[in-house]
Amino acid sequence: MDRELKKSDFDLKKSFKSLKDRQDIARMLEVNTNILDYYLDFGAANYKCFNFNKKNGKVRIICAPNSSVKILQKKLLYILELNAEIRRIDPVHGFKKDRSILTNAKTHFGCKETLNFDLKDFFPSINFGRVRGLFMSDYFGFNNTVATSLAKLCCYKNELPQGAPTSPFLSNMVAFQLDNLMMNFSRKNKVIYTRYADDITLSSKNETLSGHCFFSGDTWILSNEIQSIVQASGFEINQQKSRYRNNGGSISERLEVTNIVINEKLNVSWKYIKQIRAILNNWEKHGYKNAEIILTKKYKEVGKMHDARNSINLKRVVAGKLNFIKFVRGENDAVYRKYANQFLDLTKSKKDRYDFDIEEQFEKNTLIIQTGDGLKSHSTGFYISGVGIITASHVIKNTENIKYSLPENADFKDAVVVYQNEDKDFAILWPKKYQTDLMYSNLVEEKSLLKTPYIITKEIARKGAKFKACGYSNYITASGMTAKIAECTLTNLRPSGNSKTFLVQENMHKGDSGGPVFEFSTGHIAGMSIRGGFDPGGGAGEILPTSEIKKEIKAYRREVLIGLIDVCNKIKLYKK
Repeated sequence: MDRELKKSDFDLKKSFKSLKDRQDIARMLEVNTNILDYYLDFGAANYKCFNFNKKNGKVRIICAPNSSVKILQKKLLYILELNAEIRRIDPVHGFKKDRSILTNAKTHFGCKETLNFDLKDFFPSINFGRVRGLFMSDYFGFNNTVATSLAKLCCYKNELPQGAPTSPFLSNMVAFQLDNLMMNFSRKNKVIYTRYADDITLSSKNETLSGHCFFSGDTWILSNEIQSIVQASGFEINQQKSRYRNNGGSISERLEVTNIVINEKLNVSWKYIKQIRAILNNWEKHGYKNAEIILTKKYKEVGKMHDARNSINLKRVVAGKLNFIKFVRGENDAVYRKYANQFLDLTKSKKDRYDFDIEEQFEKNTLIIQTGDGLKSHSTGFYISGVGIITASHVIKNTENIKYSLPENADFKDAVVVYQNEDKDFAILWPKKYQTDLMYSNLVEEKSLLKTPYIITKEIARKGAKFKACGYSNYITASGMTAKIAECTLTNLRPSGNSKTFLVQENMHKGDSGGPVFEFSTGHIAGMSIRGGFDPGGGAGEILPTSEIKKEIKAYRREVLIGLIDVCNKIKLYKK
């Protein structure tokens, strides 16, 4: 049996529209009629099934046809796609050329709220009768013989098998009525509707969706109107997977569409980044085999392993996760390049490593702190994952109006002070609302800062060690919100209150306060600027080293712990 069709597209379309019996189908698919009869009449023997454990602990059965049936199905799929009509407005993003989970998420970008729900048992709910009915509908117009034969070729045990090449296309065709009814609903309610396979998303910029769902127990229940539309279309809502999120209220929530975060920009979740970081770190620390064992155990615990496998392939998992980050964030993204380089090093690949411009990363990820109106109120800060926004205490002194922003968008968001030590000129800020932008802008992780801080000593200072400081100077207005990176030279140790700070000789400006000071060959943070020069051209300044920052973070942790203990004690007294 030939794998490819030999007829022209024109002849294939003509043959498809004139089908009258099995012989016509066989001629169209360029296969002997007896062979086609065998596969249609003894279909159950031509599939292999295996179990795949889902995250919720349930089992999904995947049934895939043998190679011969798959060839016939691929030929039929090609012909079906040739004859498919193109919708002027198409809300479907699954199983379509030039469409993906990314295009699905882009459609909802900029919204204030999302309502996501899944269709229960999407493929199994599309049975043989529905597929035959589709081929007999006005869209195709085939007689009973042709419709029954085509449905037999595409179905297995009275349903669309998930492993068949034709199933995705046919599922979209069967769901055509659902899409039309939901599009009417979306126009009437001024919301946006998309569907990716069984994953449906509604979004709104005007916060109108909250009236179409309510929270009961631990489940979001959808309105009768939405439920009626889904049921009338022959599907059922999986209530356990319904979820409503609002990013426009007093509490800002993370909005996700098909596993892509859409709050400030299209992004992967921070949890996903942490997963790949943990896998690579385990590989680096414990070796490949042990890291693979650790990951296999975790996958089994959360039900990600299917019955055919006893262990996972660590390299494939990491490569897949890296490709997803690259797909969403782009090849030039710093997070992708960082972990891609680590992966290439661990695999000892001969491929060229990605360029990683240290200065560029500091310029992009050092934060602007604003405590008033106008450029003269700008100062600097940086984010440490697991801690918060770090800045100098005098920057936010005597003010409650504190905002921060990344330089790329100058989109200032409110922040609050959660810890400060004026004696050391150190403060920690938190955003008032949940934000995803900070999570990807961390210049240093808490663990690496606390365990292996870059320590500046007297000896290093006396030798005139050179570092670089990144900040937003009051006097640098020509370049707008671009951070300035300047080289500075340490001169000596200077006791300041109960801490030890270091003086720097040059290139420190007013406005650099709160910004990171880093060792330029490695990018390791050595400290934070706490006093800039007062000369517009830049002058002597002062930095708080990482050894002191480490102490302050520990002090902040103690305050949080004491606060929690106090709350627990009050709860106990209240219960008594």
